[in-house]
Order: sequence, then structure tokens, then C-alpha cells
Amino acid sequence: MIKTNKKRLPYAIFRQAVMIIATFCFLAPFVIVFMVSLKTGSDVYSTTIFPKKATLDNYAYVFSSTSILKSFFNTIFYVALPLLVGVLTSSMASYALGRLKFKGRE
Repeated sequence: MIKTNKKRLPYAIFRQAVMIIATFCFLAPFVIVFMVSLKTGSDVYSTTIFPKKATLDNYAYVFSSTSILKSFFNTIFYVALPLLVGVLTSSMASYALGRLKFKGRE
């Protein structure tokens, strides 16, 4: 059990409650979108969150009739290459600045 000061206990409980509420607020849209993706076309506009009949047909349609995989690979290529170059040049520059003796360093 975590040792807490009796004065700080209400603050700790409040902090945990805020974290739980914030987590729910951030995760709820992702859960709702995932649940809607499992619905059939006629059930999408229903007011219930859970699908009456869960189906993966929407995912099969996206991967078979669109070029989403090509788009994913393009995104990875256009993100990974600049990221790699940026990390490489930043690490070399930080090493050089770490070795360099200049006025005001210490």
C-alpha cells in the first residue's frame, strides 16, 4: 500500500478521479468509432453504441477495394525518412556541441 500523508489524501483521491475521467474522455471517441465500424450500413445511424450484428465486412471492403495499403506505405516512407535524417543530424550536432568548449558553458 502506498504511504500518504493524511493531509494529502483528499488531493490524491481528487487527482486519481480527474485522471480516470480524463482517460475516459480521451478513449471514448476511439471506442465509439470502433463500434460504429463494426455495424452494418443500415445500423450506422442507430442510436445504440453496440452493433446489433457485428461484422467485419467494412474492413474487408476497405482493404480490398481501396488503395489504403499503398497510402499506409507512402505515409511510412514520407515520415520515416525525414525522421531518420533528423535524428541522425541532431545526434551528430548534439555530440559536437557536447564536446565544444565555449564561453558560458559552465
